[in-house]
Formats: sequence, C-alpha cells, structure tokens
Amino acid sequence: MLKAKQSSEPIKVVIRCKGLTQRDIESKAREAVTVDQFSCEVRLHDLANGKCKKFTFEQVYDEDSSQKQVFDENAADIVQGVLGGYNGTVISYGACSSGKSFTMSGSQEDEELKGIVPRACKIIFEKIEEQEKKYLVKASFVHIYQGETRNLIGKNKNKSLKIFETSDGQIQVKDIKTVRVRDAESLLKVYRAGLRNSYISSTRMNAFSTRSHMFFFITIESEEIGEDDKPYIRKGVLKLVDLAPAERTRKTGCTGERLKEANSVNSSLSVFGQVVSALTSKKSTYIPYRSSALTTILRDSLGGTSKTVLFIHINKSSYNYDEVLFALKLAIRAKLIKNKPTLSFCAIQNRFLSSSQSSVKMNSRRSRGTEDASIRCSKLYCTKCTSRP
Repeated sequence: MLKAKQSSEPIKVVIRCKGLTQRDIESKAREAVTVDQFSCEVRLHDLANGKCKKFTFEQVYDEDSSQKQVFDENAADIVQGVLGGYNGTVISYGACSSGKSFTMSGSQEDEELKGIVPRACKIIFEKIEEQEKKYLVKASFVHIYQGETRNLIGKNKNKSLKIFETSDGQIQVKDIKTVRVRDAESLLKVYRAGLRNSYISSTRMNAFSTRSHMFFFITIESEEIGEDDKPYIRKGVLKLVDLAPAERTRKTGCTGERLKEANSVNSSLSVFGQVVSALTSKKSTYIPYRSSALTTILRDSLGGTSKTVLFIHINKSSYNYDEVLFALKLAIRAKLIKNKPTLSFCAIQNRFLSSSQSSVKMNSRRSRGTEDASIRCSKLYCTKCTSRP
C-alpha cells in the first residue's frame, strides 16, 4: 500500500445548538445559551449569578440552521476526500435531547430535513456519475452495545466482534458484515435496516434515546492508470458515527437494564474524553485508545490519518447547564487535536474492475431500482458476485 501524507491539520469542531423543547418550556426552563454565528462564539450564562462563559469555534449553528447548510459547510468536503482516497470521519456527540441523531439521520420523509448520512449517500453516487473511473462501493454498519461490538446488519447480529490491529497499523473489525451497493437508494437501505436493529429506549429526557454507539462505514475504491501505465486502486473509508448520549442517570430516571446501558455508555464516553485530553496535553506520553472499543475504532479519526469533523450538540435550556459546560470544554480541547490526512493507493496485478466484471460506473444506470443489498458476498475480488445483474 502506497501512502502520500499531507501536512497535519486540526480536526474541525462544530457546535450545533438546539432551542428550547416543549418539555423545557413546560418546565419553565430559561435560555442559558446564546450563539453568534458571525463571530462563531457561544456564550453560556449562569443565570443564578449572572456570570457568562465565552467559547469560540470554527463553526457554530443555532436552531435556525438548515440541514443542507450544516452538510454543505462541514461534511461535503469530507465525502469528496473519501472519493479521492482519503479516510474521513463525521462524529456526532451530545447529551440526551441535544439533536445529535437529527444531525446524522434527520427525517426520511422531508427532503429538507434529511441529515448527513442520506445526503452523503446521495452525493457519493452523484460524484461517481461525473467521473470516468470505475468505482466499488461497500457498506458496513456496527454498533457498540454494553462494551461489545456487533453487526447491525446480516444474520449474526448478537455475535460479539473482535477489533484487531493489522501488521500495517490499521484497525479492523473481524467478521464485520459488508454489503456491496450500486446506488444511493440501496446504500440507504443498508443504513435504515441497521437503524431498525439498534437499541433505543425511552428516558425522562428523550422518548427515543439511543443506547449504543453506531458506526456506518462506507468504503469507496476506484481504479485508475498511473504514470507508469499500471493500474492502481485508491481507497477511502467514510465513518459516520452517532455516539450514544452521555447521561446523568438521576435526570434521565434510568433503572435496571437501562441504568446498566447508561453506565456502559458513560464509561466509554469517559475514555473518549481521556483520549481527547491526552492528545492535547504536552505532558501526556500515552494515549488510552485501547481502553474502550469506541476509542479503538476511532483511533484513526482522533490523532490519526483521517479527515475528521466532530459535531458537539448542546441545548439552550438552563436545566442542562452542567452538560453544556462539559460538552463545550471537551470541544475546546478537541479542536487542538491534529491529524495527518493520508492518501492511500496501491498497485494491482489483476484489475478488479476489468471489462469482464461489473462496477458501479458501468452498471449504475442499468441497476437502478434493483435490490443491490442482496449482494451478500464481501470478498473484494469475487467475480462471481460482482457479475450478478
């Protein structure tokens, strides 16, 4: 595998602020957060003593921001980079009822309310249609539930998967289910199927609270002829990550199994915070990636070779002052993390997208409306499967 490194760049930290909910209004909560999108400043007001804390970021959004604006200004470049052979990551972080899943998924029915994932699926295939190169697109969907990594698609969804490091330092998930897709709709079908299998429960803070960290992986490979007239493959992996919410169990009213789930989520998010702190501390010599499955999978995204955007979601309610302060402090540290985006490509002897085989570029028009997710084989060079109509 050949790798061409760029200079280091900080990960992009974006603040998205949700307005008061009906529940907040009914409980007589007041607005404790003001957002200035022009100065990119967030002000957190302690209404009890009149003090105000100010935080500045590269990009901030209030409740009036559109899904399209958020995607175009933050995630579109990540997707474009993956098409060009870079790894890219979008992480959505926030407490209960802060809007993090809305940013990632949005609404299935309303086009304007669609989130980052459906917009990414669409733009991937729009860009492929514009190119002369041949592409191979694959999808996987896993989650971390109570410390165990499991498939969200396929038959063995209860099997605990092993996360391991390859000889060249890459983090992989053993036995992960992978599906080849040929258009945006079939890619979205994989995502929606996984969402239906995710763990969701009701709490005092949110009627639909995610109980696991979810990772939707889109792998894009393209073939091109190099200056030496030999075929090469560019490979980029897009990680779309919706983290389970941090919870104050006294607020959410969790008991029994829900309490166990919340404690597991909080434990992994604590390690996430430790990794962020270690990466930004001049004194730190050890980064605790391996202390949780979450940070192991995100190792390339935090301080690695990926282009990364981290969305921090907050709520304006004075009721959530402590959670907002914690999230903003995490965001301040995170924006100091630097990655070294790396372009990956390798020479091949047998062209995996030869004229005798099918590819996204060659067959996207013919296969529209078909169930692409029915292609179950995950072997990259399996001509038997790729030649299926």
